[in-house]
Amino acid sequence: MPWLVMAKYVAMLGLLVAVGLWQRHDGALSERVIWETRLAEENANAAKSIQAAEESARQKEHDSAQRIQSISADYQRKLANEKTKYKSVDVAVANNDFRLLDRGATAVCPNNGGTPQASATSGGSDGAEGCKLSANASRSLWFLATNADDIVEQLTACQAVVEADRK
Repeated sequence: MPWLVMAKYVAMLGLLVAVGLWQRHDGALSERVIWETRLAEENANAAKSIQAAEESARQKEHDSAQRIQSISADYQRKLANEKTKYKSVDVAVANNDFRLLDRGATAVCPNNGGTPQASATSGGSDGAEGCKLSANASRSLWFLATNADDIVEQLTACQAVVEADRK
């Protein structure tokens, strides 16, 4: 019968080992579930952060595109106004309705009958108006002034684009 007692002890020892292994395995599964849950939460939070950053970047890109489109439309409108103004003055010069004056001219003015013209000045006294420039000179100077205005508008638009891009 000693072998029977021995068998009981071996069986009890086997049961204890089995229960211990089962509890260890169950504890490992429990710990793994906790770890995987925490990892899933971190991944979800990271995905939300990435989505928010992408949406913010898209919104900034959209706002920038809108600002640049507005700048472009404003530039095109100003350019069209300048061209219209240039054409109207060009027609007036061709019809002899518009001439630029050289107010500093003290010499004889060939297109004014040989003398400087008199007109009322802003102070109310009569003074020399100066000599009217020829149609070609008036047209050339007006063309240069208009081109200078166009360049100013281009540079202003470029500055606005750079400023909009930095926002």
